[in-house]
Amino acid sequence: MSLPIYFRKVIIGFYFLLLSFFLPSPLYAYEVVISSIDLPVPADSGLHNAKKAAEYINGTIVKPGETFSFNQVVGRRTVERGFVRGGVFSYVNGQWVTVQGLGGGICRTSTALHQAVEQADLQIIERHLHTVPVSYAPRGTDATVYWGILDYKFRNNKENPIHINMASRDNILKVRLYERLHQEAPFPITVNERLLSFSFSPLLIQNKTMVPLHSFAEQIEAQLIYLPESNLVTLQYGEQKITIDMAVSKLEKDENSIILEPAVRSLNNHIMVPLRDLIVALGGEIDWNETSRSITIYLSTPEDKSALELESESKPELEPALHFEPESASAPEEEEVEWRERDDLEQSFRLEEVFDQNGSTLFDFHEQ
Repeated sequence: MSLPIYFRKVIIGFYFLLLSFFLPSPLYAYEVVISSIDLPVPADSGLHNAKKAAEYINGTIVKPGETFSFNQVVGRRTVERGFVRGGVFSYVNGQWVTVQGLGGGICRTSTALHQAVEQADLQIIERHLHTVPVSYAPRGTDATVYWGILDYKFRNNKENPIHINMASRDNILKVRLYERLHQEAPFPITVNERLLSFSFSPLLIQNKTMVPLHSFAEQIEAQLIYLPESNLVTLQYGEQKITIDMAVSKLEKDENSIILEPAVRSLNNHIMVPLRDLIVALGGEIDWNETSRSITIYLSTPEDKSALELESESKPELEPALHFEPESASAPEEEEVEWRERDDLEQSFRLEEVFDQNGSTLFDFHEQ
């Protein structure tokens, strides 16, 4: 006697839930839009083919270094694969005319995809212009395809996979290209032996750790000022002040600047910045422990610096009174020089002046 379908589903679900506790933490994918195109096209018989081609392309993942082929992904335009007759250009009696052909109108999809690829600055491998202008795209922004003869190809020159999302609404073809960023399960990050906690997990991009700037600044008690009209973010930590220009991914401090890599980006309303560059700019130290898979950071706190300044102010200021005797053949190689200290000081110091063979002077202080 077999169990009812409902109970079998419950048992299977419980099995996978239990199994998940014993599996290692997976990599989570986070996607960022790198281009967005909405292309209005004629609402004629070719619209069906344009939408059908978009359905075949939708969801395609192009890995880093991989080349996308329109003809390979969309396939042969046949009735069995859902295509119908639509308008195609044909050269008849010395002139270009529109005739009905199977799969006609599919170039609208390749054109929309090309515009998105160009916007994302991906590498175009093969592309052909229409011989005559088309009504739905400015001259030079189109891309024609023909099975077995003309293809549209591009290469993913990014460091992460590209996810192609294609859809349609009425007579508008919508293309979104996403860069798929990999996010590791959260690993410990400590600053001055204090464990940090992030509501939005740090990301690994190009094998570098990116952290949400606002959350990081709060936990080290730094002041953060965001000027959206100029795309500038200023972080004030004690007397240290750094400015990040989000438009060009540049960090500036004390009239010096560096380009941040990977580039600063906004994800889900979080400004993500490279952690190592941020710590170095703040004069801190950062270490990655491969064994424990954790990041340890040391930052000098404003309180530490205030204590150093007070200690420096409390030290006696000495006014040297150096007296040198004329050099002679019998002059000793080492001689003591007295320091004249101020009346209000009770300590005395002795300065030893040592001349080496090259005539340079080495000073050595001794408290006595």
